[in-house]
Amino acid sequence: MAKGFITGFGMPSYILGLEAMLETLRARRQQTRSGGGQTEMSDWFHSLPVTWMALLVFGFTYFVVAVIYAVVRLSAVGERARAFKSVSPGMLPPLGIVFGLFVGFTAAQVWSDSAHGERGG
Repeated sequence: MAKGFITGFGMPSYILGLEAMLETLRARRQQTRSGGGQTEMSDWFHSLPVTWMALLVFGFTYFVVAVIYAVVRLSAVGERARAFKSVSPGMLPPLGIVFGLFVGFTAAQVWSDSAHGERGG
């Protein structure tokens, strides 16, 4: 197993590099599969079929958006309602585009890191 500093999250620090992190993750996975260690909190989520995973993610997102919508609707009374109405709807498309670019570039980086880790280089 790789030796080095361990962060508060139980993962090797960046000082160890990607190779040591992958080695540690493989050792943990093997230990978990052999019954010698505890399972991670996210193991149940990652073991779901893709359709259930997608439904869970979209359902959770829908729930969070519904809570935000309810909070905004309940707080939009009196003077705050006028302040909320002063926000131009023309601001929403640019914000959506920026958010889409952020998600796209983040996903591309994660995909690249994952491919780089699977190749072992």
